[in-house]
Amino acid sequence: MRDKGFDQLPVSTATGSRLIGLVTLGNLLSYLSSGRAVPSSPVSEVMFDFTALDKLVDDPAALADAPARKSSIGEKTPSARKRPFVEITLDTRLSALQRFFEWNSAAVVTERREDDGLKAVAVVTKVDLLTWLVKVKKPAEKTVVVSGHEK
Repeated sequence: MRDKGFDQLPVSTATGSRLIGLVTLGNLLSYLSSGRAVPSSPVSEVMFDFTALDKLVDDPAALADAPARKSSIGEKTPSARKRPFVEITLDTRLSALQRFFEWNSAAVVTERREDDGLKAVAVVTKVDLLTWLVKVKKPAEKTVVVSGHEK
């Protein structure tokens, strides 16, 4: 992950047909440094497990109006198992994505498969969103009046 510059990677079934989790560099390093995992441990031991989440929210637009939550998706706690997996697609509004980032550091962008499964097509982070917003939002030109002349 470090060599390729990736901070997060989606995890799918062996056939690649279904999204099942997300592994992050931070979580991986935390598990390794604390001894909860070793280099030969399976990815399933260090990933955020989406299969443990209660339900799928397929309308992320509702996130823009929902109260922010402070826990991380995929936490291995009883309360996290009651959290839904929020489906982020290429059509998700940026306001919904921004709201999602209030309690998550990365989003797996998915598309629906014919079997109703989800396929990962990208991973987007808070930094990606900020970088895009800065690039798109050009500073307004200021008109300065000096001695009766606009500059």
